[in-house]
Amino acid sequence: MRENDKLLQFTLKLLDALANSNKGLQGLVDVGYSMLGNPIMITDKNWRAIAMTTDIEIPDDVGWNELLVNGFLSPELVSAGIRENLAERIEQSKEPFRWQDSGMKYARLFNKVMINGKSVATVSAIEYNRPFTEIDFALIKILSDSIAAEMQKEQFHQFTRGMQFEQLIENLLERRLKDPKVIEERIKLLNIGIKKNVYVFVFDVSEFDSKKYSISYMRDVLEKMISGGKALIYDNKIVIVASFSRAQDIF
Repeated sequence: MRENDKLLQFTLKLLDALANSNKGLQGLVDVGYSMLGNPIMITDKNWRAIAMTTDIEIPDDVGWNELLVNGFLSPELVSAGIRENLAERIEQSKEPFRWQDSGMKYARLFNKVMINGKSVATVSAIEYNRPFTEIDFALIKILSDSIAAEMQKEQFHQFTRGMQFEQLIENLLERRLKDPKVIEERIKLLNIGIKKNVYVFVFDVSEFDSKKYSISYMRDVLEKMISGGKALIYDNKIVIVASFSRAQDIF
């Protein structure tokens, strides 16, 4: 099949999946796998798997198996991605690129997913079943555009984190919200159980990651470490609000 014909066929299949399939992003990944012939995964800004090829095993690839089994990458692999400048390469690249670092058994083909000029996710293929060819770069770019379109549908709220809660905390931090009655009503509306002792934690990850490519990932990790905490990113720092019945419970 000629390259132009293959690109056209791929585009038509993706358009059909967008219009008629109820499988969402997984449906696009399945179409992508059928055309590229190599396993595909979509990860969000928190280094978590949104969708990936499911009917294939790659036993000797650590990153693939972490995403398949746990749904997210370990702190060790995230740190390696930052240390070897993969995170920066993904953010800075305007075109798909091939990459293989010391922690990867198989090379990857990476491309970021853009919505309204912002990077919201990463799509990647693993060079497992066959070597990459020149047309794969064009195919994964078309796939990325389709993923962006799917993420902008109504289902996109699945990939956002408590925007109303984050807005509430931002309004409090910036003192735009001062009336106790209004604050109480907002808390009731969001169904947030506030206990007697309220604490605000602020974490600056710049010493670990100066470009802050991992800040969303670290937000989730730290939020899980503080029982009942709610986290957001504010002023390039991680802010966690938590409340406890007893003051000593914080420890």
